[in-house]
Amino acid sequence: MQKAASTQLCFLAFVSLLLVANHPATAEPSGLSVLDGVFTQAQVSRGKNTYKRYCSDCHLSNLQGDGLEPPLTGSLFLDAWREDYLASLFDFMQTRMPKSRENEPGSLKENQYVDILAYILSENEFPPGAKELARADLDNVMLTGHDGPAPLPTTALGRVVGCFTAEGAAFSLTSASAPSRVREADVTDEIEIAKSALIPLGAQVYTLANLEFVVKENELIALLGQKVQAKGVINLESTPGHIHVLSLVGTGQNCEH
Repeated sequence: MQKAASTQLCFLAFVSLLLVANHPATAEPSGLSVLDGVFTQAQVSRGKNTYKRYCSDCHLSNLQGDGLEPPLTGSLFLDAWREDYLASLFDFMQTRMPKSRENEPGSLKENQYVDILAYILSENEFPPGAKELARADLDNVMLTGHDGPAPLPTTALGRVVGCFTAEGAAFSLTSASAPSRVREADVTDEIEIAKSALIPLGAQVYTLANLEFVVKENELIALLGQKVQAKGVINLESTPGHIHVLSLVGTGQNCEH
């Protein structure tokens, strides 16, 4: 048991490192995206100047990072942040950047962070538009790839809602929704659970692993036949999909078949 618990801690540490170095609740893709021209060229110019002053020492003038800091352009960057709203990337920037002897995280003005974000989007070849990007817009603008919304990258942290079922000792989600991206998979709150309760059931199936470290056995039994919210590392390459569960809670609803 101690060895299993140690393995679990190592896995969570790995996920945390992945979030900070490569990656850092989220909703389904809808509304505007970065393909719709959500920032202006003037904003990009301001953001470039601010980036040079506060960010280029670590992320370099070409935005490729110095080896310790991740790149801010290219497929690695996009896979870390796509299928999520710009608010997630902004919050990461505002709470963690810049980090130098002269400037502490969160020390820039809100509009400076937004301008830097516009510059980063421009360097990733997303188009400018006629309206400046504002903080209030970030919760409604989805960051996608250049071809539009796509399935989550393999091993992304995500949330799925479905019917909790068991066959022998194996647990799964049936009639499940498509996954949406999250940044914290091991915790949840009443607001997120309430949102998950409104998500309609779908047609997908996911096998579930790691439940013995997340939910007590008697609680698992009580959840059978219930609509639940599962969060964790989602692998969509397997058939059916597979979730390494880091959080499992009921929505308070029965599944009706």
